[in-house]
Amino acid sequence: MSTFTKYTPTSAPSFGILPVGATSSAFPGMQHQSPRDAHCMYAQFSAGSAPGMGAGHGGQQPQQGTGTGSKRLKNVHYVAKEWRAPTASDSRSPCPGINTLANHDILPRSGRNITHAMLVDIFEKFLHLDEPVLVSLLCLPVPKILTFLSAIGVANASNFFLRADGTFDLHDAAQHGIVEHDASLVHDDTPPGEKFAPVDTNMTKAELLLGLSADGVLMTAKDLGVARYLLERHLSTPLDAIHQMAANGEGPLAMSAFGFTQKDGTKAMKVNDFRNVFKFNRLPDGFKTYPKLITGADMNVTIAQLVARKEELIAFGQL
Repeated sequence: MSTFTKYTPTSAPSFGILPVGATSSAFPGMQHQSPRDAHCMYAQFSAGSAPGMGAGHGGQQPQQGTGTGSKRLKNVHYVAKEWRAPTASDSRSPCPGINTLANHDILPRSGRNITHAMLVDIFEKFLHLDEPVLVSLLCLPVPKILTFLSAIGVANASNFFLRADGTFDLHDAAQHGIVEHDASLVHDDTPPGEKFAPVDTNMTKAELLLGLSADGVLMTAKDLGVARYLLERHLSTPLDAIHQMAANGEGPLAMSAFGFTQKDGTKAMKVNDFRNVFKFNRLPDGFKTYPKLITGADMNVTIAQLVARKEELIAFGQL
């Protein structure tokens, strides 16, 4: 298993990845806030060798909120309710976006008894995914449905999880190697021999991820390309093609649903909005559904930039 010590800043490009005005207290274990330090700390977390790796439920911010988690019906208008952290009896997935929907009672807060129809309706109406995207992702046979959208993959791969009544629980999607994969942006890898992956957010790893923002203001596809490089370089077994596409697409999907479009056509999110979704599993402050339909072509622009940045690092002999 490789470690972060392979990193050689003299031969690799400089990414300026630290937030403006950041201090070492924001990134535990960092003595000097240089680009190399941020890369190395995130790489250490990727390899499971850094200190302070305690995990916590996504969304452990103190805030009042209520919700019924009532059964969803087709053709309803989805309104986000107040955020509330999951209880011990609630079911959560490895996907921050899906968990965010449950924490706001868009999906049932319990995360239980989910149906395909429920997911399709919410993806289409609340996240504004284009119908052709839904059709192509939700109607393919199971071996082919794990494409570049990890969150949509939850709906597809639930074919493995469906009970006799046609429902499944969000935690069912944590079965290792179906939708879930190692080298997650904010979760720990699945321990050897375990059937289910951790679904609790690794809070320190999540904050280190935010430290990869090039300007401290936005999380972009290029920043996620650096993250994917750091995450994947430690894997003893590389991701297979299907899970690699899922890994490359989960960040761009979140940016498409919860962020905005930049002048170059790629999606991005404000750092604090990214923190809300990926660390705390809550909607960005003032969130409004993206006004235009989100298409596969839109997301491919962002995915392409992410992959290009990762391949740039690999070309420098870093992976």
